[in-house]
Amino acid sequence: MDMQYIKLNNGIEMPQIGLGTFLIPKDKLEDTLIKAYDMGYRQFDTAWRYYNEADIARIFKKHGIKREDVFITTKVNIDALYCGGYKYGIHRILNRRNNVSIEQAVQKSFDNLDTEYIDLFLIHNPWKIFMDMWKVLEKFYKEGRIRAIGVSNFLQPHIEALSEISDVVPAVNQIEISPLNAQIELIKYCQDRGIAVESMSTFSHFRSVEPRLEIIEHPLILAIAKNMVRAPFK
Repeated sequence: MDMQYIKLNNGIEMPQIGLGTFLIPKDKLEDTLIKAYDMGYRQFDTAWRYYNEADIARIFKKHGIKREDVFITTKVNIDALYCGGYKYGIHRILNRRNNVSIEQAVQKSFDNLDTEYIDLFLIHNPWKIFMDMWKVLEKFYKEGRIRAIGVSNFLQPHIEALSEISDVVPAVNQIEISPLNAQIELIKYCQDRGIAVESMSTFSHFRSVEPRLEIIEHPLILAIAKNMVRAPFK
């Protein structure tokens, strides 16, 4: 694979294609990471919530992969701040804060990844405290410990809210984009503001590694795939 790079709004170059590590079984993670690396993948996407940051760091070191040779994306998650994780709906009455601060949750990812810097750090979702999370990420960013900061699953109002408290524009917005969820307006909104859009869950749902049948068995998509087999891109 001849990896292409995109330049983020702060000048950092980010591999255009990355490997998401959510839900990869522990017993398959090492083989998957190394095969991906050998194929040319250089961006690896993880998160505190995936519980595999430390495993990824260990695997890279075991195989002699240098830190500077990979671009690591991770994310801060609200679950780290609540006993038993953050609960939604009527179960919110059970939410109880633990003694972990946002800054400690961010630092935990550094500890797990056993690294002095992280290439891209995202807020995993626009929870009610996302602006507090942004201020913490901004602090690490201005200290030089994070090369770029961004968001995930953010819509226009969330990004507008960040602009009211910070002069740092998110470098990336990682969102679901699929043939059935094109997100055209949100993509244009981000691009107009210099925010790179990163696609996730293109052919599978974010809660599963299984393909989404409503996409891969869609008549129009099947027809496009057949045409590509007959006349592949050059």
